[in-house]
Amino acid sequence: VSMSAMNSYNRMNLVDEKLVIFVASTTGDGDPPDNMRVFWNFLLRKGLPKDVLSTMKFAVFGLGDSSYPKFNSVARKLRTRLKQLGATEIAEPGWGDDQSVYGLEGDFDTWTSKLWTQVFRHYPLPSDFIIDDSPKLVESRFEVVSHPSKPSSPSLDVFYSQLSAPIGAYGDQKVVLGKMLDCERISASDWEQDVRHIKIALPK
Repeated sequence: VSMSAMNSYNRMNLVDEKLVIFVASTTGDGDPPDNMRVFWNFLLRKGLPKDVLSTMKFAVFGLGDSSYPKFNSVARKLRTRLKQLGATEIAEPGWGDDQSVYGLEGDFDTWTSKLWTQVFRHYPLPSDFIIDDSPKLVESRFEVVSHPSKPSSPSLDVFYSQLSAPIGAYGDQKVVLGKMLDCERISASDWEQDVRHIKIALPK
């Protein structure tokens, strides 16, 4: 099992995949996100045979917000295009809605419980295989570091100069320094997850 952003995936291998789970968000005016554009343009090529993905099974989950007119339009278009290229859908699509009661994560949890039923129907697990889906905390990959507003040491000068370089995950966009105005915990004090609402003032 492997996972990657769509643009990072070697598109030439798609015809050999047996099962692919697609998660796609919608940005702007119904546009694909930056890390999907190259992959999406590849799928739209007119020269692709209508049965090029006939051996591939798939499922799609969209990340959207129903307050926007083109709710989950990218995931819907992706689903349609995969079918046009001969792929077989094995589960009903999931339309994640940031406006729903439990948000995108809650919608995703509901969808995956139905998804795995269909996945295991096509790809049964060994009878002695045990699935442990009990909740677990995931170790954070990030660390918040506080720096003075005016760097006064060589190490901080280097730190700030590096921030001017483009960050790969955001295409050609650059990091913008801002001042944190508020950091309020919004999850219950006895809850294991520390969820916060952070307000940051950006330069005009």
